[in-house]
Amino acid sequence: MSVKLYFGGPIITMEEPLIAESIVFDKKIHFAGDFKKAKEKFPEAVPIDLKGKTLLPGFIDTHAHLSFAGEMVTQASVFHCTSIDEVLNIISKEVEKLGEQDVLFINGYAGMPIAEARNLTLEEMDNVVPNHPLILRTASTHGTLVNSRALNLIEKEMAAIELFLDEEDRKEGYLRNEANLFAFGMAPKWMNEEQKRIAREAIFNSCLRNGIVSVHSLEGRNQKEDPDILYWIKQKGKTPFDVRIFYQTTDVDEVLRLGLKQIGGCFHCLLDGDLDPGTAAFREPYVNNSNNYGVLYFTDEDLEKFFTKAHLADLQICMHAIGDRAIEQALHAYEKVLKKYPKKAHRHRIEHFEVCAQDLIEKAKKLGIVLAMQPVFDYYWPYENYKFYIGEERAKKKCALRPILDAGIPVGGGSDWPVTEMNPFLGIHGAVNHSVPSSRISVLEALRLYTVDAAFLGFEENLRGSLKAGKEADFVIVSDNPLSIEKKSLEKIQVLETIFQGNSVWKK
Repeated sequence: MSVKLYFGGPIITMEEPLIAESIVFDKKIHFAGDFKKAKEKFPEAVPIDLKGKTLLPGFIDTHAHLSFAGEMVTQASVFHCTSIDEVLNIISKEVEKLGEQDVLFINGYAGMPIAEARNLTLEEMDNVVPNHPLILRTASTHGTLVNSRALNLIEKEMAAIELFLDEEDRKEGYLRNEANLFAFGMAPKWMNEEQKRIAREAIFNSCLRNGIVSVHSLEGRNQKEDPDILYWIKQKGKTPFDVRIFYQTTDVDEVLRLGLKQIGGCFHCLLDGDLDPGTAAFREPYVNNSNNYGVLYFTDEDLEKFFTKAHLADLQICMHAIGDRAIEQALHAYEKVLKKYPKKAHRHRIEHFEVCAQDLIEKAKKLGIVLAMQPVFDYYWPYENYKFYIGEERAKKKCALRPILDAGIPVGGGSDWPVTEMNPFLGIHGAVNHSVPSSRISVLEALRLYTVDAAFLGFEENLRGSLKAGKEADFVIVSDNPLSIEKKSLEKIQVLETIFQGNSVWKK
């Protein structure tokens, strides 16, 4: 591989000094700094003019679900619909494309932005899709709407392993909790080979066109022998981006058998649910239902037992927690385990840390917990969207990065793809222009979420995240300088080229 020298545009190193005039690399970075020095030290380097475009460290997405997202990208979405009629119209058009035995998958249903502010009824779904199973996933993925044909199919499969739907699920055609997880786990079984091929193509395209060079992918829908996990293990070292696998299981022995270093995530590692279905767990009740505090899926005892075994096995743990009660439960379990078995560089994580109180922020800092958060959530769903569920005071604490960074807690940014698209600039925009002014952070801080601090979350800081001699030559070239563009225009910045280990792997 020839040595290259990039110059002629802002090169943001995420090191000191922050801006370099040039960068020299092949598979690894050899130099970042003064242009004249670069030419003197590396006379053989091929000079390439950036022509005013900006070069940054390649982005790291600290929370995505690659396999699941790939499936969803191949399916129709109702994410941007604003009425029930609009949703039904899209479903109706998709029915026309189906083969006789096909299952219809539709994604992205979000109840609150819909004018009617409700879910589709079982009758509405049966009327629009009478002859095929319909799987309509919510935008949060914490609930699934199904018609009667799908309901019967899922109920039959569940009964085989002695799981049963409750009466409310059956009556509404709305799967929650265990039934929702089961439906997600069944999805690959209902896909044909062509759909699977398109799904994998979509994964690669989504990462590369968004400048992603490393993904912390939360994978696995089965506790053992999961096909998604086995696929990514087989792909190790063959993909044009790095994949850190977090197996969403509590089976520590299985993770060790597979040679993985991380455990947890969502799916079988959810501490609570989400706000839309009313399953995110809070200390105080929901304002739209004073009897509801949400759901905790683990007992304190079971969680401590799992954390202890994983911690002693030297695995990095991560767990989904949205509401303050779930976050509190995670921190309490981490505290007990770390008190018995201290370890400084554990970097155990909480995923989302979405609606949190100051005392829990301070406790997370004290315990050395790191956070994988999604500032893009505020880009799509400003705090006003949450008031319906938890009132103004708690809603204003949603994705509140400012107090978390002020406490000195390492935070990595992520998309939660397929919940939102992988574009880091939407997350950067959301963090800088947060709907609550006191929660806003600087552009440089927001860039750190997807570069140097994200690398720290995945034990990748010696490989990538900043432009420094010895690190991987993982870059992204973008249309505008995020440090000088208007803050309200951050969302408009486009990725022009993605470079992984010195190779151009995607170009606009």
